[in-house]
Amino acid sequence: LYAIFGFCWSVCWFIFVTDSPLSSRWIGQDERSYLERSTLPATTVPIREVPWREIIRNVPLLSTITIHLLNGYGYYMLLNDLPKFLKDVLGYDIKSSGFLAGIPYISIYLGYLTSGVTSDFLIRKGFFSRTSTRKICGFVALFLPGVFLTALSFFEDKIIILIFMNIAMFFNGSANTCYFVNYMDLSPRLSGITSGIGNGLCAVIGLIGPLIVGSLLDGVDKADHKQLHNKWKIAFTTASIVWAIGAIQYCIFGSAEIQNKLEYSRPVTETKSKTTKISIETKSKTTSARDIESPNLIHGVENKR
Repeated sequence: LYAIFGFCWSVCWFIFVTDSPLSSRWIGQDERSYLERSTLPATTVPIREVPWREIIRNVPLLSTITIHLLNGYGYYMLLNDLPKFLKDVLGYDIKSSGFLAGIPYISIYLGYLTSGVTSDFLIRKGFFSRTSTRKICGFVALFLPGVFLTALSFFEDKIIILIFMNIAMFFNGSANTCYFVNYMDLSPRLSGITSGIGNGLCAVIGLIGPLIVGSLLDGVDKADHKQLHNKWKIAFTTASIVWAIGAIQYCIFGSAEIQNKLEYSRPVTETKSKTTKISIETKSKTTSARDIESPNLIHGVENKR
């Protein structure tokens, strides 16, 4: 079934997706005109022109990448181990745990939609600046879910745990209006490269959460409910701390202002060659001017006359 859906999606991709909206045959003239007026032309940055030195030295960008990858720790831990928690701790069977494990991702989808509309409203009406809105979304996306994730580990009531889990995932949906769009805020020209770096590191750190949960539960007797619950409490609290660190550092160092050193940087070799060329031209002009003003040259012209 998964393969069938994947195949159908691929067919739709090849039919409807183009290199840019302007080259699509499925949009009307009004929409095309709007895009031409309101968007910058697409640019491709060759790998040799990527300002790697500025990327690794830019504090707001590093803060965005950090919150991105630290969010991945808890997100992938829940993605992989939530059904196991529902089965081993709450006692749901495989069919029930599979269904219940899918509900938090409906909640996070609703969080995506809600946070997008809300953040646009706050910026458009001038209630908060773009930077403040991104920081609010980062706090809501990581710190608040961490609070609910820690809280649910101290309860044993199934209903309360499921409610807290869904609240946590709903708030986590605000991540889309935090770091996902923040790459574009900082440098539209390099957003593909910088978001790719963030996604890659996020996937790597996403391996750590499930490994830690596996090591905590290794050798634990499933019949010992108290010990099992305590191990999960450690797992959830650890994820909450990681999320809190990500949110706090982003609130301190994050920004949505365009970074000129990233957006308008040029390769060192190109800069040097242009500087050398300008220097040579300047020297040439200076020499010509001195020759013209030289008394010997003027005297030579007069002698010819």
